[in-house]
Amino acid sequence: MISRLKSWGPLVALGFLWELLNHYLFLPLVWQITTPLLKAASIPFVSIANTTWLITHRLIIVILLIIELLAVLGLFTSELISIVIAAKAITDGSFTWKTSLRQWLKHDRLLGGPLVLETGILILALAPWVSLIFKTPLFVELRLPEILLDFLFRKPTFLILGFITNLVCLSLTIRCLPTIWYQINQRMAFKTAWQYSRTKAPVVWQATWRIGILASGFSVLITLIGLAIQASWHPTPSLTLALIQWGHLIILMLSGGWFVDQVLQTQRPRWQKGWVLGGGLSLLFLGLAFTEAQWYFQPLRRPMVISHRGTNANNAVQNTLTALKETRHDHPTAIEMDIHETRDHQFIVVHDENLKHLTGINKRPHQLTLRELTKLQVHEHGHSGKLVSFSHYLKVADQLHVPLIVEIKTTPADSTTIVNHFNRLYGQTLIRHHAYVHSLDYRVIQKLHQLNPQLKLLYLQPYTITSPLLGVGEDMEYSTLNPHFIRQTHQLKQLVFAWTVDTKWGIREMHFYHVDGIITNNLSEAKQTLAKLQNHPSITKRMLVYLFF
Repeated sequence: MISRLKSWGPLVALGFLWELLNHYLFLPLVWQITTPLLKAASIPFVSIANTTWLITHRLIIVILLIIELLAVLGLFTSELISIVIAAKAITDGSFTWKTSLRQWLKHDRLLGGPLVLETGILILALAPWVSLIFKTPLFVELRLPEILLDFLFRKPTFLILGFITNLVCLSLTIRCLPTIWYQINQRMAFKTAWQYSRTKAPVVWQATWRIGILASGFSVLITLIGLAIQASWHPTPSLTLALIQWGHLIILMLSGGWFVDQVLQTQRPRWQKGWVLGGGLSLLFLGLAFTEAQWYFQPLRRPMVISHRGTNANNAVQNTLTALKETRHDHPTAIEMDIHETRDHQFIVVHDENLKHLTGINKRPHQLTLRELTKLQVHEHGHSGKLVSFSHYLKVADQLHVPLIVEIKTTPADSTTIVNHFNRLYGQTLIRHHAYVHSLDYRVIQKLHQLNPQLKLLYLQPYTITSPLLGVGEDMEYSTLNPHFIRQTHQLKQLVFAWTVDTKWGIREMHFYHVDGIITNNLSEAKQTLAKLQNHPSITKRMLVYLFF
């Protein structure tokens, strides 16, 4: 088997090439394009919930985003074509870089229709599994959002449906692999290639599971060897981590070559001239991975620990004065809270757009005056309280010496002067109190930055699909937050906060990622976890968190 794997040098070289281009060029370029598109449309974020609004109000931006998505799929399809062409040439014993490049450039007509769709299914099915096993710099950034995991685990039905969906996609992917091979190398139409490759399906299934299990085992083995060496001999941790990632990428690409061997039952290919270029690209990969790892292993600084909606482990009703007074005894760095505009253009401290959950009244904040709202009783987790005006909340927080992080919630019913009015009422006071303001609505952040450049601002986002913004900090949902984004934001001299981090592992991960603030519902637990981590956590533990959490 070793002698056969030696012939797959060109495939390894391609693996390093596409890893480098995707991670350091193409994906940053996609983020650079996505950021101004969302900013130009003043879109807080793209989700299923706001799809109708986006189509009816921002159709041009939606079309541009779809074009961008298709371009990304086209890029990945093109990369897949280059790998399949190289694999075919290697099995024939006729591989040269010049010939493979010429053949790849002639396959432009394949970039469309079924092959792009097949590539999309392949990415959906394999990306979660590949990113779980092979921890290259690119795959470390492919993180399944915590929101999706929370949704799947909320009910057994959701979990079963999610598992079945992935299994169906995985089955289609495995069935499509020989189809894709014939589409590219034999230039067959999809229907013809599908029928022609039908006899290969059992072999493909056997090879997939066999090689998948062995590749996973080798990947884990390399990781364990690296961790053991680090724990025993204490070499430079950045080099150890880079070498582990280097080994994972080599195993991934050699597994692809072995898969082709198993499915096609090829004769032993002869030695190819790809290892020289592969060696050069691997050294470049090691250098860049080493540089990223150096940033990760820099000395840790204790982040701000921020109480989410002013509570600590459900000690009171969210966003009430009772919660503020109770939680301040636990000494948070700051308290995060939410405000809505009222019917009389004042501001009430409340998170939900509908009051039914807390008050039992099916009304929205903008439908009631401030006076009417402050009379309402709220109930949650066995506690009771009253809604409070932002002016009163801010005054009490100042008396208690508790800094605030104020989230401005926006709705289509808000007045056109909401930002100007907020800044006129509270801008200078918030500056004196060292408070922060954040919002999901980029228009709010942009306008406040123009009106009051001294105000500390954070752009609140539910997932990381953009580049950092100039002039303001970032407040990101933690499950998609990655070291690359944090490093970029720090290079712009801006802060990065992570929300809502409620588990010990999540707190460790965000601390090791060097975020500046952690917003949590479990304030006491977060502080205890961070206190333990301040006692010089082991390099091995930090490496383990980076690779697997």
